[in-house]
Amino acid sequence: MTGNNLFKNIEIRKISASASSAGSSSGILVIDMAGYDGCMVQADLGVVATTVVNMYMAGGDSTDALVTLQGSTVYCTGSSGQMVVDIWQPLGQYLSPVWTISTGDYLKGVHAYLYGPRKAPVSPSTVCFLSALSYDTLVSPSTEA
Repeated sequence: MTGNNLFKNIEIRKISASASSAGSSSGILVIDMAGYDGCMVQADLGVVATTVVNMYMAGGDSTDALVTLQGSTVYCTGSSGQMVVDIWQPLGQYLSPVWTISTGDYLKGVHAYLYGPRKAPVSPSTVCFLSALSYDTLVSPSTEA
């Protein structure tokens, strides 16, 4: 029986540290999708006061002409948690998560998981910011008799 190592089939990018001021991230965090079929963006929420935190994806063929991807908006109100947007085979090469936070809300961080590599195995690149993430691969002993 052969096993699969998920880490060799995804690239993890920490694309934002924490944010606690009111405003929007519009267009400042661009993900180059070259070589991948999909991207899942996960935002970890800290404190969400009585207001709404929302996130959506923008995309396009140029980093200068990103447009909102229809149906990609997620919301969170009144509690801490996570928001996730998954984009499979985007029409353009570039994606950018855009979120809006209000005064008193807190975003812990945002990670992008690029998957479906056209060339595997994937190894951490200099742009994936893994210096901020700890990772290791452990192999279990064979269970075959």
